[in-house]
Amino acid sequence: MADIKTKSTKNKKAKAKAKKSFKMPSAIFILTIVIVVLIVVSWIISWTGAKYWVDATYSPTTGKIIEPRHLENVKSMGIFGIGSAISHGFVSGSDLIIYLFVLGAFIEIAVVSGAMENGVAALIRGLKGKEIVLIPLLFFLFSSAGTIFGMSEEQIALILVVVPALAIAGFDTMTGMLIIVSGCATGVTLSTVNPFSSGIVSEQMKQTTDGKFDILPDVLVYNVIWWFVMTSIIATCLTLYAWKVHKNPNKSFNIKLRKEADEWIDSLKNDNQGEKTFARRQKIGLTIMISTFAVMLLVFIPWKKIIGTYSTGNYDPVFGLIATLGNWGMLELAMMFIISGFIMSLVLKMPKEKTINAAWTGAKGMFGVVMVITVARGIPYILSTTGIKQFLIKSITDSIKSPNPVVFIYLMFIFLLFMAFFITSTSGLAAAAIPMITTTVTSLFGVDPNGQGQKVLGGILIAFITSVGLVNMFTPTNPVILASMQVSKVDYRDALKLIMPFTGIAFTLIVGVMIPVYCAINGLI
Repeated sequence: MADIKTKSTKNKKAKAKAKKSFKMPSAIFILTIVIVVLIVVSWIISWTGAKYWVDATYSPTTGKIIEPRHLENVKSMGIFGIGSAISHGFVSGSDLIIYLFVLGAFIEIAVVSGAMENGVAALIRGLKGKEIVLIPLLFFLFSSAGTIFGMSEEQIALILVVVPALAIAGFDTMTGMLIIVSGCATGVTLSTVNPFSSGIVSEQMKQTTDGKFDILPDVLVYNVIWWFVMTSIIATCLTLYAWKVHKNPNKSFNIKLRKEADEWIDSLKNDNQGEKTFARRQKIGLTIMISTFAVMLLVFIPWKKIIGTYSTGNYDPVFGLIATLGNWGMLELAMMFIISGFIMSLVLKMPKEKTINAAWTGAKGMFGVVMVITVARGIPYILSTTGIKQFLIKSITDSIKSPNPVVFIYLMFIFLLFMAFFITSTSGLAAAAIPMITTTVTSLFGVDPNGQGQKVLGGILIAFITSVGLVNMFTPTNPVILASMQVSKVDYRDALKLIMPFTGIAFTLIVGVMIPVYCAINGLI
């Protein structure tokens, strides 16, 4: 009888402990819940009879108006909306999905050949125990890529190289993943000449005011200073974490997928250890791989915007019928990896069966990443097709009529934080929100190019890039973040334990120092 009571007491304690502990759901589950909530919201808003403005459509040939600007009712998504959203998410993300499958195949060929393993081993030998210097150096490198050209999807390819290299050097996979993900996000948060964030915001403001305002030059130096400050602080924090894990692997935050991550790294260490006779060819293969990644970065830099005279025509023997440098997308990138993988297999004289098996294994390993992207891409589909996005942006910008410029900037910062959770594309959010915000600013603060209106728009530009960048440090609705964690063998819930302090530091500095100092310098306070 006593034993029964003891067991009952233990069971009650275990249940109580289970109730107290909170387990964050998986990323796909979170995304599905967001989709369900948006479907319910579409019902509620449509039942109220809410309307939104639809811009005029023009004929691509004659330029004449096909349909004038008009009001439409917000639509409700049906009960089959979940499946429909996910299906459309797959279609809209098809170029990225193809790129990921090809990328997985390419990386696996490099791994199986031994080229990657030899390269990592040579790097570690060259550092001679000073591997820790890689952390801040790489963080600054990726933050630079974020602030200059908004590196995003292409970071997944680099993760498959950087994360294993650092893991073999004695760091956990979370360190390598955060160097790239948080590095790029920090750069985007303090965008300087990033054409997909600060660039498009300034351009939208200029177009909306008929060329009266050119905002980016006014805040460029200020953003550069803050980019350096923010990058230095977060790089230092990540370096301290990396050093702690390097000394004691049990300090790693990567708990849930640690076994899987360790097995992945061990497999990379053990691949082809007996094939040392191919060392020379493997060096050539490694050179091909590094060159491919270098070209990948070059083709995404917006050369026409930087140089100003670069031709984007397709009438040449190299770039005929495909986009020229600076204008590539995921499909062109996939083409490049296919060609590079084929050349690598020929140079390394890999048997046909071995190459095919490696390519299949690598592509198959990307399936989990593809599922995350498919579900995440369903969210903007619902927002656009129902009209919720257009309705919310118009309603909120119309309702914020604060005559105080500082209060207005902060209200816009909060509004953009909210919208960025659902619209993770910086260029997409800028195109949707900035024209309306700019119109509101000019009506409240005037259109004098040297007056208060221009200074407020400078604050709005800062509010936009920082709010969108902050949200994209952690939001599960950003498929690139989740895909990066998937390929790094890092659990989203574990990653948040380290990402959120970084985000908190950045948020505090932006809200408490960066925006107030800008307002004070420009006489808005």
